Amino acid sequence: MREYISLNTWGSFGIELAFGGITDRTANIRDHLFLPDYAMRQFRNTLKNSKPLVRRERTILNYPESEYNIMFTLSPLFWFILLLGFVVVVTYLDIKHGSRNRWLDFVLFLLSGLIGTGILLLWLATDHQVTKLNFNFLWLLPSNAIVAFYVLRRQPNIRWLKKYIWAAFGGVGFILLIWIVGLQSISPLSLLLMLALMSRYGLLLKRG
Repeated sequence: MREYISLNTWGSFGIELAFGGITDRTANIRDHLFLPDYAMRQFRNTLKNSKPLVRRERTILNYPESEYNIMFTLSPLFWFILLLGFVVVVTYLDIKHGSRNRWLDFVLFLLSGLIGTGILLLWLATDHQVTKLNFNFLWLLPSNAIVAFYVLRRQPNIRWLKKYIWAAFGGVGFILLIWIVGLQSISPLSLLLMLALMSRYGLLLKRG
């Protein structure tokens, strides 16, 4: 489907986020029948009893193909750059003034945790084959949804928080390794979100 969906679209980002590594394996002949274009090419070149399976082709609906061009200001890349820039600026100001924006941490932890929970449920609690082996939950930790309420405290003096943050860094490292070795493809747009999360992880380590 990547042939038909531009990388910098919400649809492409959502597919990469929700679909698992099972969809990244090399498709066999049967799998190619999923798309009508590939099915047509296979039938066109298929023989039965040494005779072509397709006797003739007819165009039922002929219309010019139109390209879908999304405005850059509506694209995920634009909004993720804005988000990363905002988080980096706030983090810099927090470091400069010796403070911490608790509500920013709360929102980032809560949203990443809820999304990670949804990813894990799509894998384990549904029968959808395309959502199996989805390791995006390694950087979108479901447990972040719970930790969000701890980092909302003014002084989250939690002994295990530093270890948890290091584990979160490890999750980001693991998903990048999985991407590099080819076990699962992730959207490059996700890197911007990872950087936003890691900037706050780093601040929490510094404050800890």
